[in-house]
Amino acid sequence: MHVMKITPVVQLAQRTYSAYNYNSQKQLYLTQRDVFVKEKQIAFTSNPFAKKISDNLVDKASRIILSKYSKFGLGEYLKLNNLEKLILSKKSAGFQDYAYDATLDGALLLKKYFDKKYGIGKYVFISIGRSLETIKEAMGYMGANTCILPISQLHNKRVDISDITCQKGFGEYLKYLEKIGIDAKTINNSDKHFIFADYCSSGATLETVKNLLTSPQVGIDETKAEFIDFMKLYKKLWEKVRNKSSLTIPTFMDMHLNCEYFKYFSSTDALPYYALEKVNEAVNMRAGFEAKLFNFKLMKKLIRD
Repeated sequence: MHVMKITPVVQLAQRTYSAYNYNSQKQLYLTQRDVFVKEKQIAFTSNPFAKKISDNLVDKASRIILSKYSKFGLGEYLKLNNLEKLILSKKSAGFQDYAYDATLDGALLLKKYFDKKYGIGKYVFISIGRSLETIKEAMGYMGANTCILPISQLHNKRVDISDITCQKGFGEYLKYLEKIGIDAKTINNSDKHFIFADYCSSGATLETVKNLLTSPQVGIDETKAEFIDFMKLYKKLWEKVRNKSSLTIPTFMDMHLNCEYFKYFSSTDALPYYALEKVNEAVNMRAGFEAKLFNFKLMKKLIRD
């Protein structure tokens, strides 16, 4: 049987679950869950020997399938045939369930909150850097408008905005903002709400990004955008849910983010604030196998094709 290496974060997560007597088998999505009960699956599980062989073949086949794509998003998912979906479903079963459940929980709470606050389709959720990228992806598969603002290495720093805006190639960064629709002209003239969110330890990244985007060099009207500390909002929303046992506890969510666990499944490369001219390289990075498989697992849950 193929054995997946367990990361230290997952090991710590297992201890955390035990400490909180937390049931990792979520019931929240039970009514939405896709169930593959097809005759073709019998070949994978008919006997231990066949299962051992099939696990090896499924791993190789899944890597071949996903290697065809530089990234794996909705368009790629919809191109899969039934056999490819069956293979990837087999491979993704049990794959990084802790991060998967936490991603779904975070995305669900945020989408419900912003849908109610602003109305469906009346906001854009932007992940600052890669910390919330998986949550951003899941919200997108749920139907929200989302994107990522790539920028990194700002945590625990107070950076002079002029050091960012005066660097070589800052114009390329502005072109990227325009391309994805979070430039000053688009935001200032839109009737939508633009929500920039980050996981904050010191809050330095969120503050710097706010100062950058609302600076004269970028020009976003401060009244047209929100800058959200994700964990503060998540804790607030979690406390309002009656059946808390079905949602990722804030302590566990904070551990995921503090350990940068979600970044393991990122399809965007790190983009240091002092090298913004490399923005296109960062966003066009070829995603790793784990990131593609994680996205497949999210879409299998959330996309109705």
